[in-house]
Amino acid sequence: MFNKSGLFVVAASIAFFLWNKQAALFFLIENIYPVTTTVWAWLIFAVILFLLLHFIKLIRYYLILSEIQLPLGQYIRLYLQVTLVNILIPFKLGEIFRFTMVANQCKSTQLSFLSIISERFFDTCIIVIMLIIHVAFLGGELTAPILFLALFVVVCFLAYCTYSSTSRYLNRFFVLKPPIRGDVYYLQALDYMDGWYAHEQKIIKGKGSLLLICSMFAWLIEYFFFAVLAKIFYLPFNMDIFSKYISSILTVSSDFPPVFITSYSIICIITFVNLYLWVIYHRKTKEAFHK
Repeated sequence: MFNKSGLFVVAASIAFFLWNKQAALFFLIENIYPVTTTVWAWLIFAVILFLLLHFIKLIRYYLILSEIQLPLGQYIRLYLQVTLVNILIPFKLGEIFRFTMVANQCKSTQLSFLSIISERFFDTCIIVIMLIIHVAFLGGELTAPILFLALFVVVCFLAYCTYSSTSRYLNRFFVLKPPIRGDVYYLQALDYMDGWYAHEQKIIKGKGSLLLICSMFAWLIEYFFFAVLAKIFYLPFNMDIFSKYISSILTVSSDFPPVFITSYSIICIITFVNLYLWVIYHRKTKEAFHK
């Protein structure tokens, strides 16, 4: 039943995108038609980069959720659903859908929430490094979204690195000091937070380097993917424009050309829907063979 609900949200997201982006879709068709041999070559290359990008993100997703030990096909279906909704729905509101889907699969709201935060942390780490290099050495503009992303990375890093020692100190403090009313509630709160910290350790312990490497390659491939789209539409593309893409994720208005987002979303719909159907077909064929 929940799987049907998830598919309904995916279908509704696609319908919302097609309705909301009508003008952009017409502009896209007008500018790409007629399709020359060169355009076809760039388009095929863009699709290959897109598939490689999401293959790497799928590996990262698998590493983060490896604790729940789902079958591989179930991982792939889950990734295709939540990623498609996340791309089509603005302002990362698709993370709500992702939280619900993962919580249903792993039966833990803690693990679901922390898996999202962990992936966003490693994702943001790499893009902040890229943007800081751009600002420091290539004359890029330091914008509010960049500062917000950097703050997110710093807060998450400090919280994880300092929690263990802080928790031990507070536990010892409340145990050794003269007892007063309410101490038991503080200790219960600390015990509850220790549970969250233990979950986070299970998610990333021993996998931090791999998650960073996956995130680095994902961002590099995404940059070249948009550079290929720029070739198709004869548009300029550089790090300044890419930084506007990052800003467009967090802000209402952006100077990032909408044709890039529309093209990305259309490729995502076509490839993800076909991949999802192929996974379902493969599963049913395998079940029929074993019968």
